[in-house]
Amino acid sequence: MVSKKAKKVIAINFIILLLGLIVGFSVYGKKGNKKEDNTEDFVPQFAFATAQAQDDQVEQDDQDDQVEEDDQAEQEAEEERIQAEQDDQDDQAEQDDQEDQEDKEEQVEQDDQDDQAEQDDQEDKEEQVEQADKVEQADKVEQVEQGGKDDQDDEEAEADIKAQEDEEIPSAQGSISVTFLRSGALGLRFRTVPGTTNIEILDVYAGTQAEHHAVLRPGLVLMTVAGESVCRKNYREVVSMVRNTDRPLTLTFEKRSHTAGPCRPAPRTDDV
Repeated sequence: MVSKKAKKVIAINFIILLLGLIVGFSVYGKKGNKKEDNTEDFVPQFAFATAQAQDDQVEQDDQDDQVEEDDQAEQEAEEERIQAEQDDQDDQAEQDDQEDQEDKEEQVEQDDQDDQAEQDDQEDKEEQVEQADKVEQADKVEQVEQGGKDDQDDEEAEADIKAQEDEEIPSAQGSISVTFLRSGALGLRFRTVPGTTNIEILDVYAGTQAEHHAVLRPGLVLMTVAGESVCRKNYREVVSMVRNTDRPLTLTFEKRSHTAGPCRPAPRTDDV
């Protein structure tokens, strides 16, 4: 195919040729005779026409070049704009991808935290259940132990009652025998009888072993401790015997009217 530039050159040459034919026709006659009066004007007119045609063509070429440059510049500008838009789209897409990735990572992290929290809650519940089981088991053991202790107390109480029932019936001289089975305090308060060495019951405390023995009352004089007479012993010795003798412990008493002994002026009292 013929380029645009070549078409312009052909057009220029055609115009020059046409102008030459016109000028030649004007110079020579129809029969080929040369006009004498126009010979001198032929060359300048032809040269002027040719130069004018060339100037017009150069100006047209310049205009065409300028239009082409403008078109090219506009096309380049459009390409740059398109490229800039594409770059912006690519940047936006990359930013969106990055944000999506960050959102996914945050979601994964949040899911991990939720899973950890759920696991912690489950462990706390299991620990609470385990603790409740331990407390329940301890309560059961304590109830069993308490039940055993209560049974033991009941047995001891029954033994005290039986011992009370088995006590010797006071003799004609007023002798009373009492047996204490449990360790610890008896629940009796003693004192020395004024003017004697005798030791008598001053008080029977409520809620103690002594209370289970209905025959015990204030005023009874202690005669023996575990079968050993206390008539010739001082107050401290008697109290020590009562406190330190193993159980079962049997004590015998008599009413004060049936007792006698040497005088001891400093009465004392103490609890056993």
